Formats: sequence, C-alpha cells, structure tokens
Amino acid sequence: MSSRIGYRGAGRRVPARAGSLARRAGNAQTSSTLQKKEIQVRSSLRQAVAASGGLSGKSSPLIDQLQWAGARLLFHAYIAFAVFSVVGGFLTAPLMSWYFLGDWRFWRYWNILTDLLPHGYRMMFLMLRGENRGFHLSVPLTAAPSTGVDPTLVELSPTWLHGNSCGPCTRCCSKINCPILDPDSGLCRGYNSFFWRYFNCGRYPTIQREIDYYGCEKWEMRPQRPRRTATPLKEGEQVA
Repeated sequence: MSSRIGYRGAGRRVPARAGSLARRAGNAQTSSTLQKKEIQVRSSLRQAVAASGGLSGKSSPLIDQLQWAGARLLFHAYIAFAVFSVVGGFLTAPLMSWYFLGDWRFWRYWNILTDLLPHGYRMMFLMLRGENRGFHLSVPLTAAPSTGVDPTLVELSPTWLHGNSCGPCTRCCSKINCPILDPDSGLCRGYNSFFWRYFNCGRYPTIQREIDYYGCEKWEMRPQRPRRTATPLKEGEQVA
C-alpha cells in the first residue's frame, strides 16, 4: 500500500495529502473568521472612543487640563520623594531616567543621574531664594505640554545670527549647571523628555523676566497691542 494512503473515518480510505489540505483549509477558514471578528471588535472600540472624543481630537479641554495637572502633581510628588529620601531616585532609576532623559535605560546615563541629586538640592535652594519665579514651579499645572516657544509671545532678535538654532549659546543650561547638558556638543540630552515638555525648557521664554535672568540674546518679547476698550455712546450718537 502506498505511503500516501491513510485511514480517515470508519472504513473509509482518504489520501493523507488530501486530508492535510482539508485541515489546512479548515484552519485557514477559522483564522479568517477570527481575524474578521478581531477587526469588528477593533472597529467597535474605535467608534466608541471616537464617540467619546478620544480619537477625533474633540476631547474636553477640562479633561486635558486635568490630565496635565495630574501628570505634573505626580512629578512633583516623585521629585520630593527622591530628594528627601536621598535614595529614592536611585531605587527608581528607570523612572528618573525617563522623566529627565526620555529613556528607561538608566544605565546609559548613570553619571548624569548621580549628578541630578545634588542638582536637585541646588535648585531647591534657588527656589527658596525666589530666583526665576521658582523655575519649574512657575509653570501652571494646567498648561499644555510644549516643545517650543509661543510665537505669539516672542520673536527672534534681529541681531541673532543663528536662526531658530541656539547656536553656541548654552546660557539657560550653564547658568544653573544643569547636568543634562552635554558639555562636548553643547546639546541638551533630555530634549523632548517629560521634563522638557511639561516644564520650562520646552516653552522658554514666556516673559521678559526669564530672558533677563539668563541674559538671552536670541529672543525678544513681542510688543503687546493695547486692548481696545469700548467707549459708551452718547445719547443720539451712532456707530461710524
């Protein structure tokens, strides 16, 4: 008897290859059915989230502000824990690394992370002295995360020769001896991290006082147009 003949069922001979093909067809059909069901479930979820405003970009401003405020409060609580416990930041090194460097792989930045603790004490001292409006404490809890300046508030100085780049300037980092600044390249190693987006770095500057504090030569505040106030019409007078 050929090796290609096998027994399937009661007294019925079916070629083994045909049986294998039948099983594959059945498995393919089952897989196709499962994929269709998965697509239907995903579609239903998308519609549900979109209906609530999640994917359509129509989420409530109040909900956004609550999320931003919650994220900042958690950060403040975590930093307080790390600073006052001394060892808290080291025990939670992946989280510390993610907050300031945007990367969970803390072993790549161990030298930076060990410098963050004394830097935290220095910053706390400067805050108690009232310097620079308390630095990151000056950012409103409900402010949206930002990765760049607000063009309605500031503009490039006409004497600045490096365009949107900061060029060789590192004043806003070197003035406070920030350990995240790379001394070789002059670049911030925490660009676009949580701290960058949620606090001062990503939105600097916002007021003239910040420009003056760092002696920034790149930005100038835009002149603010005075608000026009409505003058009440006199009796019998008409609007022009």
